[in-house]
Amino acid sequence: MTPAVGDFVRFTPNQHGESIIDEILPRNSWIKRKSAGRTSDENVLAANVDFMLIVTPVDKTFSIRRIERFLVLAESGRVRPVIVITKSDICDPVDMAVNIGSIEEITDAEVIETSSVSGLGIDRLQSMMTAGKTFCAVGTSGAGKSTLLNRIAGSGVAATSDIRSKDNKGRHTTTGRHMYRLEEGAWFIDTPGLREVGITDDTEAVEDTFQEIKALAPQCFFADCTHSHEPLCAVLEAVSDGRIKPERYESYMRLRRESENHALRTQHRLEKKRQDKNLSKRVKAAGKRKKRF
Repeated sequence: MTPAVGDFVRFTPNQHGESIIDEILPRNSWIKRKSAGRTSDENVLAANVDFMLIVTPVDKTFSIRRIERFLVLAESGRVRPVIVITKSDICDPVDMAVNIGSIEEITDAEVIETSSVSGLGIDRLQSMMTAGKTFCAVGTSGAGKSTLLNRIAGSGVAATSDIRSKDNKGRHTTTGRHMYRLEEGAWFIDTPGLREVGITDDTEAVEDTFQEIKALAPQCFFADCTHSHEPLCAVLEAVSDGRIKPERYESYMRLRRESENHALRTQHRLEKKRQDKNLSKRVKAAGKRKKRF
């Protein structure tokens, strides 16, 4: 296992002033996603995290579907999510109210409206950052993660740059994951902007993120209902009569398929690895028999 930012390790220093990691201690929590592309590999963004700050501006890049993906990652990794709305000083109040309302429809996670210009919401975030707690900021490039860190820390600890006006996308000023110790004794992990938020094989985390669907599932006629086509499906009935929004249902089905497909790819990779290992053992055994003769 490769160490990630936030891992606790046992190490041995050597005579050259360097250290060798002997052991990575068990993780209490983690934030990991499926690696980009058609692969079963996973990428651990951070370990031993208490709070995931899902940083998103309410502008043309705002996406409730992306927030749902981050919520699944938080649920899967045993991390408490906090939705941090940035750049509120340049957002229309009506748009802000509508988008915050859409967030509150899908989660009971805390939502904090902030502005690094006026300081709105910064005190509220700072009050959460008590000694020993670890926070990890995630979001797209240009969402304002590094700017938020600088405002919380009270200094320019992280590099920032402007976003492109034509598409509101950032320039990936943060190119690696960095862990900063704040004056209050908390830890803040800043991550590069994520273009793709891939879901891992934790289908249970998907179910737990969509609580309204999970609550209806036991009412379906078939115990193994997939909520896709079956008659007397309580979930499909809720979509039909408007209790569940079609886009919310479609997002659930999409994320569940991604999770199930990733689980299959992982299973196939592990099976191939096992077969290759057995083949290697047989080849070595055959070589030893040949030498005896």
